[in-house]
Amino acid sequence: MFALRFVCLLTCFLSCSVSQASDKVNVKTGENVILHCQGDKKAAIKLLEWIKSDIISDGYVFFFREMKPREDYQHPHFHGRVELVDPEMKDGDFSVILKNVTINDAGTYDCYVGKSLSGLSKRETPELINNVIVNVYTKMEADTGQDITLPCPTLSTSPITSVKWIMQKKKDYVFLYRDKRSVPDHQHPYYKNWVELKDSEMKDGDTSLILKDVMNINSGTYECWVTQGGTSQRMSIVDLYVYPPGPEAGDNEDGM
Repeated sequence: MFALRFVCLLTCFLSCSVSQASDKVNVKTGENVILHCQGDKKAAIKLLEWIKSDIISDGYVFFFREMKPREDYQHPHFHGRVELVDPEMKDGDFSVILKNVTINDAGTYDCYVGKSLSGLSKRETPELINNVIVNVYTKMEADTGQDITLPCPTLSTSPITSVKWIMQKKKDYVFLYRDKRSVPDHQHPYYKNWVELKDSEMKDGDTSLILKDVMNINSGTYECWVTQGGTSQRMSIVDLYVYPPGPEAGDNEDGM
């Protein structure tokens, strides 16, 4: 049954999401975020599906049918972390709260609603109501000379075809992986031979990046873009500050 639903959802996703406007929200790790979805106020809700586009074949973010949420259709990562803003969904409010956000929650969320309007009883194909792009920020600090790992895990089990790490406001790449190898072309000269993947095989979708022997010049905002299944998404945003050497370093009064 789920395989059939996946085919229907994928078809609708490919055909509908191109023209669908997207909301964008920024959230820090550990916070809660509301994924907004405002539908027809007069509709009688029959089915509500929230999906995350990069794990569309592995389970739902939130699934509501027969007047109740169905956790058995939900991806394990979201168990106990998603609930309706309004359990009665009055006035067509199909928004959900995603609790205790982690870096794995970055990505695009789609809200599908199956409804029957007054006087209509036939079953309808769920309609894409809204897209929400969630950007998850992680703040990190390091002392000069440390090696630091910029996190970028993914939930999808699809093969990773490319990984792109960039530093905001910089032209060249921090790191680029494509065609099953790292690509030094267009890599910023400063980062050549100074960065590497935490796991060169990227098992379990881990595309985290190690910065070696960091200095204050490495402070800034880094973005991780991952391509899986033909879709490229920003999966991680890391705000890094590296303390300069000396009195401003992140040591305590005892120098420990």
